[in-house]
Amino acid sequence: MKYLLLFIGVVVEGPIIMVASGFLLRLEVFTFWPMYFVIMLGDLTGDVLWYYVGHFFAEPFVRKFGKYFGINKENLELAKNLFQKHHLRILFISKITLGLGAPLATLISAGASHVPFGRYMKINLFGEIFLVLGLIGIGYFFGHIYSSISEDLKTVFLIILGILLPIGVFLLRKHFKQNK
Repeated sequence: MKYLLLFIGVVVEGPIIMVASGFLLRLEVFTFWPMYFVIMLGDLTGDVLWYYVGHFFAEPFVRKFGKYFGINKENLELAKNLFQKHHLRILFISKITLGLGAPLATLISAGASHVPFGRYMKINLFGEIFLVLGLIGIGYFFGHIYSSISEDLKTVFLIILGILLPIGVFLLRKHFKQNK
């Protein structure tokens, strides 16, 4: 049951769940290999869903609502052409950097640009290896700190971590969006 919940959590909000999973791995709630494969499967499932959203719905959305977002057919075609030429680099860098603050836009753009699905999955799978290991490692590090402090301070540590982790993720995303 815990691996099913992990899968659903990763599909919905991958990075935070990956870090939390590393924390729980250190506390021996999870076993590494099953956890690792469930996380990979969950995050790739989310990537597939966003690819197909772009593949089937991006152009109709732009035609109908693009004017409200400053996007027209010409801008979409220009973006699709650029994405077609550089999709390998864009997808890989986006995957290992959490999309530089806009991961969904990248995944949807891949679908809208009709990047061949097999290539899309290969690139995402390769980048996923690094992303998942890195985020699990961060969580494991915090789990190690947690397990080494006294019982009296563990609750305080969890409260502080629960506040600081989402703020840190928010600030990183904001930073990447501003530096685009």
